[in-house]
Amino acid sequence: MRQIINRLNEALEDTILYHVTSASNVERIQQEGVRPVSYWSTDDLVDYYSETIVDEGGQPVVFRISLNDLDPQLIEPDYPGIDEPITTVIGMSEEKVHQVWEASSQTWNDSLKLIGSIRYRGVVRPTIDE
Repeated sequence: MRQIINRLNEALEDTILYHVTSASNVERIQQEGVRPVSYWSTDDLVDYYSETIVDEGGQPVVFRISLNDLDPQLIEPDYPGIDEPITTVIGMSEEKVHQVWEASSQTWNDSLKLIGSIRYRGVVRPTIDE
């Protein structure tokens, strides 16, 4: 448990976050930005979310933004992701995720490090990841 908590305390410098959506949303996002509340993840989850969109009959498009470009006051933990983590991607059981989360400070930084995602309550003007 100590090793996992120590990993949570490492710095997140120059982190790039990704938002996967359907191609049908691209024009609106390019005009208005990604509306709040949105979910942003590390590259570890891009394939998972892309496959989900394909499974739903859509064409995935990946947007990216630097964590440094987000207002820290509008970032919060991805609570749904903590409650039901994508265990196959993060390589940790749901029980272990919950144990580590309870032992952490339960900040957005902990959420990002533990499950690879955050929730953002502001408008985001990302670029398409090509």
